[in-house]
Amino acid sequence: MIDISTIKKAAVKSVINFKGPKKAPKWVVIESDDWGAVRTSSFNSFSRLKSKGYKVDACPFNKFDALESNSDMEALFETLDSVKGSDGNPANITFNAVMTNPNFEAIKEDDFNQYHYEHFFETLKKYPEHDKVEALYKEGIQSKFITPQFHGREHVHVLNWMKALRAGQKDILDAFEESMFTVHNPNLLTCKEFNLDAWGMHNEEDERIISKAISEGLGIFEQTFGFKSKSAIAACFSMTDSVERVLQESGVKHLQGAYTQDQLLPNGSGIKKVKHFMGEKNGEGQFFTIRNANFEPSIHPNTDWVNTVLQDVYWAFFWGKPAIINSHRLNFIGFLDEKNRTQNLAILKEILQKIVKQWPEVCFVSSDRLSELYDN
Repeated sequence: MIDISTIKKAAVKSVINFKGPKKAPKWVVIESDDWGAVRTSSFNSFSRLKSKGYKVDACPFNKFDALESNSDMEALFETLDSVKGSDGNPANITFNAVMTNPNFEAIKEDDFNQYHYEHFFETLKKYPEHDKVEALYKEGIQSKFITPQFHGREHVHVLNWMKALRAGQKDILDAFEESMFTVHNPNLLTCKEFNLDAWGMHNEEDERIISKAISEGLGIFEQTFGFKSKSAIAACFSMTDSVERVLQESGVKHLQGAYTQDQLLPNGSGIKKVKHFMGEKNGEGQFFTIRNANFEPSIHPNTDWVNTVLQDVYWAFFWGKPAIINSHRLNFIGFLDEKNRTQNLAILKEILQKIVKQWPEVCFVSSDRLSELYDN
């Protein structure tokens, strides 16, 4: 009997992977977003917000995601080190990093009149199980477990968030008191409504402020890690053509993203859904790569992730593309719920082991290596 769902998935994956050069080596790239950014600050904060009636337990990001801890990093490195590619290097995750967080204390002292930020290494000092994370970043880079790339100066739309604080918006203020910038609201659907679209240039003021933040953030990235970020990924996959120009001016030639991107139209006039393909070039001379595989067990816990990822990798390789796996930090975090990290790392380890077994020639590479294929 013909499995209709399998046929549909093959058709979808063929559409996603067909266009573009078809001579890539068997490379697996794991692109993971949100590293360095605050989300839920503690289990006590989660409990207090829940007691106030916020549906934080209905949102996987509020339920599981938090600033990466010592044990989160150590457990992840152990998993990645357990699997080697044909080049002898361990499995690698591209850490798409947010370089700063709101300085909640300074903002409050200023009566919400001015935005202040702090390096995420400074934020780590305010958390109870995070004193080794800065050193673990250095260790992970040196050992080729992780490769940071740029995800923004911060993961909040500064102007809209500050306006909400000054307006006394209760849910924003309640989150703020917990050193957070958002809580789940079932009536809101978009990143913009949650103030998460950090690169959302909806008007001329946004364009000026966000352009400056991107340039500053890339400078902080280079100062922190000792190298420039070759690629960048927009928060919520949402940006304008102006963002691409700002990134190009700062030397970023590789735009990570999804098959479908939310392209914001000028002056807040709407959103256009734009489809990209692997290696596509834009007018600035930059190239796009698309995430053609997915690993989000904390968001979709009932999915058979082992078979799903293996199928995604198969179709990427079938069409001569690198397999670029989309994931978010929350899948690897146990600071709020250790079971979340333990279960998901076990699944990840099984996936990596089966990839190596099925494709012995595979290499695990970071996003910056993709310029070798498409920057020409």
